[in-house]
Amino acid sequence: MEQPDNRAFLGVGGVGKTTLALHQARHFARVLIHDVNGEAKLSAGATVISDPHQLLDTLAAGGPVRVCWRGAAAKPERQRIEMFEWANDVAWTLGNMLVIWDELDRYNVGGQLPDTADVIVNSGRHHDLRMFFTSRRPAAVPRAATALATRRMIFQTTEPVDVDYYRKIIGAELAERVPTLPAYHCFEVRAGSIELKCAPFD
Repeated sequence: MEQPDNRAFLGVGGVGKTTLALHQARHFARVLIHDVNGEAKLSAGATVISDPHQLLDTLAAGGPVRVCWRGAAAKPERQRIEMFEWANDVAWTLGNMLVIWDELDRYNVGGQLPDTADVIVNSGRHHDLRMFFTSRRPAAVPRAATALATRRMIFQTTEPVDVDYYRKIIGAELAERVPTLPAYHCFEVRAGSIELKCAPFD
């Protein structure tokens, strides 16, 4: 059985978390990017899709593929969640891909992940699924996602609630350094280790 590979990229906007996630994603042949904001960076080199049936057809065709899914962009909350879950259902059914959730905190439903997203986090490896997610508000990300992340990249964060959340992960001394981390620098947290790194890295 494949080992879990769930990665979290956390920090304020413009510090390099999405850049690093995309850099690490280049090793994967099949990538589905959830783009809730219509960012040019996320669509670079990808097929941009907003139609659910086109998404299914494109991913089901097999072979290497890189899709930027914008079906949830600029939608009211209920519809945004529905389109998020549609794409997650497709990924779960087909398997064998990396799923990137940008700004995962925006899919927080009463403190929980939507159903299929939760299944991907907990059991994605059974379908050869990997999951990366980014968030500017780590304390607002459902705990299932952060708790099961095998690697966490912590970039500059200034919101006191989020810094307090980091204290539980990296300790008070390192958490106090998070608000002043330079752009493209982060603490990489793995099981049993914490290392300050400069992005990009694999």
